[in-house]
Amino acid sequence: MNGGRNIAIEWKERDGPAVHAPSEQGFGTMLIEHSLQADGGTASIGYEADGLTCHIKFPLKAVLRSDAETFSFAAPAGIEPVALEQVVNPSGLAGKRILVIEDEALISMDLETSLTNGGCEVRGPASTIDEAKHLIEKGDFDGALIDANLAGSPVDELAAALAKRNIPFAFVTGYGRDALPSAFGEGIVLDKPFTQEQLLATIGLLFEQRVPVTPLRNQKS
Repeated sequence: MNGGRNIAIEWKERDGPAVHAPSEQGFGTMLIEHSLQADGGTASIGYEADGLTCHIKFPLKAVLRSDAETFSFAAPAGIEPVALEQVVNPSGLAGKRILVIEDEALISMDLETSLTNGGCEVRGPASTIDEAKHLIEKGDFDGALIDANLAGSPVDELAAALAKRNIPFAFVTGYGRDALPSAFGEGIVLDKPFTQEQLLATIGLLFEQRVPVTPLRNQKS
């Protein structure tokens, strides 16, 4: 066990040209911050006349897993699986609020950009289980995209929480259905890598009336 120990890095640059704080955040800075946040870290940059200083901190921790509650999922009678290819030119996405739960910084940023370009409003992103649970409890969204494995942790409880609230969602994964929580093996999947068209088609599929969210039954009760 590594407890609450952190790794702290201080990077200094001096004796170069005059430094001025940028008017807007660049891609590299966003990538560093998103990547660190996914593991509970932080980054800050101080701009001074003679150079800059970057402070980076991230936790040194072991990944712990606990058994999640087990749920069973029953597909509603009369509902046939719907192929993504059947949803062409999805409409009605303007203003749809989509919660993004993704721990890979580049993929998260790609999802945000593509969803925004498609007229959706992005909530999050959440890169940890705790962040995702907090945003789900707020409920300020219409649908969700969930990384099937979030920072090494299973997402069973997140999927169950969304299903209980009758909020449509899709899993985002590069490992096929084998990576999905067992109770949601027939859920909607967006395979990595994906195009913007595939992403928006998936969002369109979430709001098809023929693909409702089915309440779950706790097998322990």
